[in-house]
Amino acid sequence: MSGIIKILIYSVLFLLIVGQAQAFSDQATAPATPQISGTVVETMNASGYTYVRILNKGMEAWAAVPETQVKVGEEVGIAKGMVMSNFTSKSLGRTFSTILFSQRIIRR
Repeated sequence: MSGIIKILIYSVLFLLIVGQAQAFSDQATAPATPQISGTVVETMNASGYTYVRILNKGMEAWAAVPETQVKVGEEVGIAKGMVMSNFTSKSLGRTFSTILFSQRIIRR
């Protein structure tokens, strides 16, 4: 009887793992929805990050993503991330009143 219970438990665990893997795969392939988007008006690299200032309909926002190439004038979106207030970048020697830290830029 304990052999049947073990098989049942392993079967349930297997199905849970497969379900989690499928959900993760669906997230990884789904198109990203930008948290902010607009035209890059300033960009700089420091300490493994690319900082971009984005302008959209007169509103300005700063974002930081892992270092990548982006050009002033490029239309981009910034994937959802974590917003920080009064963030000081020691490598840039400046404080951002608000900045979005994200994992990637979404090319338009």
